[in-house]
Amino acid sequence: MSFEKGKSGNPNGRPKGTTKEVVQARRLMKKYEFQEFKDKIHTMLNCYTSEQMINDFLSLEAKERLMFAERLGEFITPKLTRADINTKVEHTAVTVHESVAPMQISDKAS
Repeated sequence: MSFEKGKSGNPNGRPKGTTKEVVQARRLMKKYEFQEFKDKIHTMLNCYTSEQMINDFLSLEAKERLMFAERLGEFITPKLTRADINTKVEHTAVTVHESVAPMQISDKAS
């Protein structure tokens, strides 16, 4: 028994474009967890004043402050990218006469 391309062996199978119940359940759970996390962050940020933030930062030890600044720097400073430099040089022989000739022509024109 050979199979035809694009045709299922089970004609009564799941319709094209639908997802399994497990995948749908996972997506709903992720969406719910994300919304719950987002709500918690929003509540925390609304209650957190700049004075509290400064006091918390100053209460850290010097090493922890540096670690905080380093981690924060990743979001502030631009990312470095690799630069490719073309180092091929084409050697062409130019005589002094050829390089001076255009200057002499422009002098005669004026």
